[in-house]
Amino acid sequence: MDLVGRAAFVGFLTGVVGTAIGGLIAAALGRPSRRLSSAMLGFSGGVMLAIVGMNLFPEAIRRGGLLVTSVGLGLGVGLIYAMDALLPHTHVNPHDPESRGYRAGRPPRGEAEEDQARERFARTAVLIGLGVALHNLPEGAAVGSGYASGTAFGTAVVALIFFQKIPEGIAVAAPYLIAGRSRLRAIGLTALAGLPQALGAFLGAAVASVSPVVLALALAFSGGAMLFIVGDELLPGAHELEGGHTPALGLAAGMLSGMVLTALLAGV
Repeated sequence: MDLVGRAAFVGFLTGVVGTAIGGLIAAALGRPSRRLSSAMLGFSGGVMLAIVGMNLFPEAIRRGGLLVTSVGLGLGVGLIYAMDALLPHTHVNPHDPESRGYRAGRPPRGEAEEDQARERFARTAVLIGLGVALHNLPEGAAVGSGYASGTAFGTAVVALIFFQKIPEGIAVAAPYLIAGRSRLRAIGLTALAGLPQALGAFLGAAVASVSPVVLALALAFSGGAMLFIVGDELLPGAHELEGGHTPALGLAAGMLSGMVLTALLAGV
């Protein structure tokens, strides 16, 4: 197997296998209670914010500057906003007495409301998977070019990105399981979200170098998409499942975990 083929295989392992491991961890927990579901959604949002704030945006700024990063962020937010406008909405209405009971964590009073809630979280999982898939392509390019260099830097990049895939897989699978979908389908969704990384690694190794501006734009684009998903889907969903401070505590725990993971792997 030549260098490009090996780089693509490494990209496959870091992307597909890494996110699938996260899906397996989430599946092992089964369908959680409302309080735990709320905490998991908040935790997933915190991990994603850490990845965006400590990895995607700083790297985009370093490679392409603030202007390119700002443009990419806006385009990422715009894409998910447009997709969200086209997809059917199932948000719980906080002004509806029936919905307020669900928002406070009490069981829905009707099957229709329960079905709407499940569809909402299934759609959230798909959107998160899209956000993960979008930034897996440029991250795969970084894996491929780093691997092709044959340096210690390339090894560090591969290790860092692999371990980042695990919490991303949890972030994709958690709302899918909350929606009542099967564990096997949840794991499959996480693996599918990691697939673009193999393609990115292949392209990165094939061209030996990627345009810093294009890579920065792609990183910021995916970061903006994920940022919008956290604010528009994950956190509102967490509050609808359980009132009080559970979502905020989950968010803080996820952010801290993501920060610690990033800091530890930065020294690999």
